[in-house]
Amino acid sequence: MRRALFHSLFAALLIAALPMPVWAAAPAHTGAAPIAPVFSSAEKADLKRVSAYLNTIQSVQGRFTQVDADGKTERGAFYL
Repeated sequence: MRRALFHSLFAALLIAALPMPVWAAAPAHTGAAPIAPVFSSAEKADLKRVSAYLNTIQSVQGRFTQVDADGKTERGAFYL
């Protein structure tokens, strides 16, 4: 009983010593709606140029090296 009381008091003192933003409740999650980015006109022009280029690509290929958790290495190629 004394131990639980001590831990509760210690936790309360610790929380009280922290700055407000650290322990204040976060705002409720309102959903998974994405935040729309805001681009300048120059950035929009760059994005259109990149998009036009990517739309011309017919296929992609490349090589890869994969390392697993044990350090085992596998190499290969991919084709899209």
